[in-house]
Amino acid sequence: MTDRGGESDGVGVVLDLVVVLVVAAALLVVSFGPLSVPRWLELALAVVAVFLPGYALVAALFPRRPSTANDQHFAERVRRPDGFERVVLAVATGSVAAPLLGIALNFSPWLVRRRAVHATLLGFVLVTSLVAAVRRFRLPSVERYAPARRWRAALGGLVDGRRGREVDLVTVAVAVAVVVAAAGVFTVASTAQTGEEFTEFAVLSGAEGRLVAGEYPENVTASDPVAVELLVENREGERASYTVVTMLQGLTETESGTRVSESETFQRVNLTVDSGRVERFDHAVTPTMTGARLRLAFLLYRGPVPDNPRLSNAYRHTHVWLNVSG
Repeated sequence: MTDRGGESDGVGVVLDLVVVLVVAAALLVVSFGPLSVPRWLELALAVVAVFLPGYALVAALFPRRPSTANDQHFAERVRRPDGFERVVLAVATGSVAAPLLGIALNFSPWLVRRRAVHATLLGFVLVTSLVAAVRRFRLPSVERYAPARRWRAALGGLVDGRRGREVDLVTVAVAVAVVVAAAGVFTVASTAQTGEEFTEFAVLSGAEGRLVAGEYPENVTASDPVAVELLVENREGERASYTVVTMLQGLTETESGTRVSESETFQRVNLTVDSGRVERFDHAVTPTMTGARLRLAFLLYRGPVPDNPRLSNAYRHTHVWLNVSG
């Protein structure tokens, strides 16, 4: 089938959507890849991750071809943005859609981490791109937005001078808007990443597929394993080696404060985490000490472990409370 412009009604109609999906898939591959990526590439991916959902959403909302000289009504022209206007709308829409997707992810069972955010963005791009493709193909051939034809026509107008000054001004305005928006995202991403260097350490528990920082085991029996999942996120800016020391402690209240009256130490865990990566692993201990309200402390050390590990000399630490019966 051919439209009035003589262009094929095949892949050309969804060429932009195919490109968007390919870039989104590449973003996910890089995010889930085993190797760490350069800093500049992380920042570039942050800019792309904001643009892609915006473009896919704009494509789903506006499936029709751009307006022509015969479209005199303002409402009709608004419903039919051209390629340049779509780029501007994509930047603006993506700047709103991406944070909203992050907020929605925060209320899900998954933690707000880079991989989860990228997977959510890819899912959103996939759904909106499919909606955009269906809406385009449901229109008559001459009404469909065909990106390949529109961009070739625009470039041809620049070459032969038929649209001259009008296209040049629009192109410059769009280019400036895109560069400013991309620079803003790049600046925010680089500022957030180059702030304080730290390591995040957390204890997760719960049912399979719904691990959260809560719902920890509380009442257990001695000699029965207590299983949790530990999370270590390296934001130190370099590869780091860690050691996790796990201790079950009985506490006693004194006039000067709380002191450890007895303790039990379990096998240590050693791991190395690349910069910007998150390591999650199952960790189980089998307590033999009994008592009420015992503190199961997890101490994280970066580098050598002191001879007397305790909360005060740990690099990071967290704990849960257990009632261990005999």
